Amino acid sequence: MTKKDMEKLFTEQREEMDKRFSDQAKATKLLITDQAKVTEQLIADQAQSIEQLLADQADVILEAVDERMEKKLDVKFNPVITKLDAVLKNSKTIATKI
Repeated sequence: MTKKDMEKLFTEQREEMDKRFSDQAKATKLLITDQAKVTEQLIADQAQSIEQLLADQADVILEAVDERMEKKLDVKFNPVITKLDAVLKNSKTIATKI
């Protein structure tokens, strides 16, 4: 083999290696891009799931507070309403006597 043949062979091998590295770099970049998209979607799905969970918890808490307030209001207003009913009944009785 002559020096020229060796240089030609070296050049061909270098070009082949450059092509392979370039193809590998493109494939790696594509994989990284695809993985980033998948990761972003997973994060978005997780965030949506957490938001739904928080909304459900808020609903449960508000419902419990509403029930508790209703019970407290019943305890406070039932005696008042009972007395008002008695007064109304007395006034009806007096009105029918007149």
